[in-house]
Amino acid sequence: MDIVYFAGRLDECIINMSLLKRLKGAGLIDSFGSSDCRCKGHLIRTREMPDYD
Repeated sequence: MDIVYFAGRLDECIINMSLLKRLKGAGLIDSFGSSDCRCKGHLIRTREMPDYD
């Protein structure tokens, strides 16, 4: 299991949606970490290892 987090104040909604688009077959865990915005969720479930290059 890998956990990706970003230190500092970044727009987590934009980062989350960007990662979700890049990961094949990824899905969101509903309502996790998104109580302060209108996103479906901020926790991504995937089997693919992200490439951050």
